[in-house]
Amino acid sequence: MHKYLRSIGLGEYRNRQQMERLGEAVLEAPGWQDSIAENGDTRAYVARMFGPGFGVMLSGDWDPDKRVFHQEIIYPFLIGDRVTVNSCMSVQRLTDRDAYNGMCEEGDMGLSLIFSVQNVPEIRRAALPPYFDKALPVSMAALSDTGKILLPTIYTGKETEKDAEGKEKDRRALMEKARGGDERAIEILTMEDMDLYASISGRLRDEDIYSIVETSFMPCGMESDQYTVVAEILDAQRFVNELSGKGVWQMTIACKDLVFPVIIAEEDLLGEPAPGRRFKGDLWLQGRIHV
Repeated sequence: MHKYLRSIGLGEYRNRQQMERLGEAVLEAPGWQDSIAENGDTRAYVARMFGPGFGVMLSGDWDPDKRVFHQEIIYPFLIGDRVTVNSCMSVQRLTDRDAYNGMCEEGDMGLSLIFSVQNVPEIRRAALPPYFDKALPVSMAALSDTGKILLPTIYTGKETEKDAEGKEKDRRALMEKARGGDERAIEILTMEDMDLYASISGRLRDEDIYSIVETSFMPCGMESDQYTVVAEILDAQRFVNELSGKGVWQMTIACKDLVFPVIIAEEDLLGEPAPGRRFKGDLWLQGRIHV
């Protein structure tokens, strides 16, 4: 998670001593803090914003007698500005640190989205079971350490919104039936995938892959909450980190029905972002579960 500090303009903080200095900067002017008492210990959480919607979170033990904070975990975050998904999910605590991962189903892509939970204190207080049937809204956001800007495909916008919505609705219905074991739905989806594969394979002889595929959302590497995406840019703004003075780009991107903000250091982004263009990059996905 430390490598994504560069996503919010804090790439110069790498080793333990530098992390401690960054923690001191957070403690000097905290914008938010919370604590949980458990088994005689007090777990404290402190955050400071370094720009619109982005900042650094600290987690560690608080000694109320000596009034000393023992820093253990430090990581960057970006606040999601809208509800991204609303579905049943599972939440699990990581074994090696005070952190949680959430997983929910994204119906349109047939993908289980795994994300790093931002509001750990609220989740701990809620004492959520590992899996629950009640749908909960999640506001997602992402940090990227490498990315580039792509031009839109010539097919973007050719299909009417009504036609697109109809196709998505039909596909969602088929996927729901397939999850329930409907053999006919499974057969139809399989045939559609085979036809799509044949069509793309034929076009690849004469076209570039990114002129065919408008958007994509795929797991990346060994970490379960990291993805590689190609998504349409809906909005793009440049900000400056208040601590380092470095520039960052914050974009709102859309991939199918997933709409969420992503932040990346200006020096790590190749190209000029603008609405209508596309962003291709690697992401660390975060989310705030509204409990």
